[in-house]
Amino acid sequence: MNVYVIVVTYNGMRWLDGCFGSLRASQLPVSVIAIDNGSTDGTVEALRERFPEVEIVETGENLGFGRANNIGMSLARDRGCDYVYLLNQDAWVDPDTIGQMIEIHRANPEYFVLSPMQITGNRSKFDAKFGRRLTERKCPGYPQDVVAGALKPVYTITFAMAAHWLLPRRTLDVVGGFAPIFPHRGEDNNYIQRVKFFGGKVGICPAVSGVHDREYRPRKSREGAVAIRYVNFMMKACDINHGAVVAYAAAVCEALVDVTVYSLRYLSLRPFAMLFKALRATPVVMETRRRTRLADASYL
Repeated sequence: MNVYVIVVTYNGMRWLDGCFGSLRASQLPVSVIAIDNGSTDGTVEALRERFPEVEIVETGENLGFGRANNIGMSLARDRGCDYVYLLNQDAWVDPDTIGQMIEIHRANPEYFVLSPMQITGNRSKFDAKFGRRLTERKCPGYPQDVVAGALKPVYTITFAMAAHWLLPRRTLDVVGGFAPIFPHRGEDNNYIQRVKFFGGKVGICPAVSGVHDREYRPRKSREGAVAIRYVNFMMKACDINHGAVVAYAAAVCEALVDVTVYSLRYLSLRPFAMLFKALRATPVVMETRRRTRLADASYL
């Protein structure tokens, strides 16, 4: 079994032992590739010293989550991988996490993406964003099976964050990598849209857990909120499950309402500048839509 784990690092000293130490302890042997996005805190040097088994690719700049992961996925695919596991630098696995998930996938090959149950750093609860999706509407069957005490090995879910993703080789060959139009946010949402377009499923594995230690992150600023609105526009406009006209019209209409409300609330014109920036990116959106409809390992 040829399994690669891809970790994108950026000034991640505080998590090195948790993340890479957990991979060293994996019961299933894995090859680990760290794609470093220009760290300046000694991350690369510490990785070489503490984890010499890890292959390090230095980009020299911050390419963002998606483009950096694409480098690792491309290397793994070229080397004949059977599976790729995408793991955030602030996340870690249990010794049996990856092995269990591969067993589940082999019994359920219709899933293009599998995630463990993503829990907080102190292991006391689900990651907040992950837990909000464990509803009957977004994860059919799971809530009622929890109550009944009769959980299945895997459940289909509308979305799971790419902090913990198991991708079989077929997913890389068909869906490809992350679209570079999403440099820092939204890349996993868009990827799941594309999985859906190609008839694949996204699933969670209730018996398997993975830590995502991100409760330290500060609340988003107003500037961050504006940036998220830009990403939301792009996610809607690039959704290939809808025709270009329908998707783009929905993105524009939602954005107009959203930025108007935001601008009146905070007496700021920044959201409108964001909208104009998004509209100027129309040619890139259309090229992204064209390319992501092709089952040819796009962006890898």
